Amino acid sequence: MLHVTVPNPVRGPRVNGIVSHQRQRFDSVHRGRLRVIAPAEVWCDLGELLTEHDLIAVGDFLVTGNPYEKVLPLTTIQELRVAISRRRGAPGVRACARAVAKVALEYEGDHHRGVRQFRDDIRRIERLADNGWLVIKVSADDVFDRPRELVDRVVRRLASRGLSARGIRLPLDGVFVR
Repeated sequence: MLHVTVPNPVRGPRVNGIVSHQRQRFDSVHRGRLRVIAPAEVWCDLGELLTEHDLIAVGDFLVTGNPYEKVLPLTTIQELRVAISRRRGAPGVRACARAVAKVALEYEGDHHRGVRQFRDDIRRIERLADNGWLVIKVSADDVFDRPRELVDRVVRRLASRGLSARGIRLPLDGVFVR
């Protein structure tokens, strides 16, 4: 399924497999010779379609890129915030706003012990820190043996940024922050 957004009053294509959307205003960028909606705008659109966890994963990729594949970031946290502020009250915006909290859980599995992975992790975490992110390191013991302790730690870290974790469902066997 391909989603296409066009400015009002232009009509989008009516073809099987394409979902057309109209919008009064949106920021665009050029990718080669093609004019496309700015990544931060697309991310806000995804707030209506994705789960909050998937939205965070997409946002993470957009602002950090992929250092393993040498893919540069496509947008910034500031651009995400601006896109959110322009859409107050729109569906999905609340999830987007929580996703830009700049708090990351970094799962450190056994594969992180290798020299190359270890160095890549340091570079990625330092890039996040340079951009104002708070990184919470997590191990298998945290997730499987002490999930409540992990949730409490995340809640404290969010609170340190003036954020509430109330109502967030974490992917830890049904752990729910009340």
